[in-house]
Amino acid sequence: MPAFRACGIATELMHQQHQWAKEKGYLQIETRTFHQWRNMLIINLKNGFDITQTRTDERGQLKIILRKIL
Repeated sequence: MPAFRACGIATELMHQQHQWAKEKGYLQIETRTFHQWRNMLIINLKNGFDITQTRTDERGQLKIILRKIL
């Protein structure tokens, strides 16, 4: 919801998720987003993800695949 954007909620949830995954022995995290969801792309890039691949889906939309080493 727009009223709750830029409050740090998504970033905090991401940090907790990554900490949990690291404690469970995961070495990396992969996520996927679409070009039109730029805020999700930006938050992932700001938090250490790298773009590893792009694809065009069956509807012609650009899918961006990102990965972060934990």
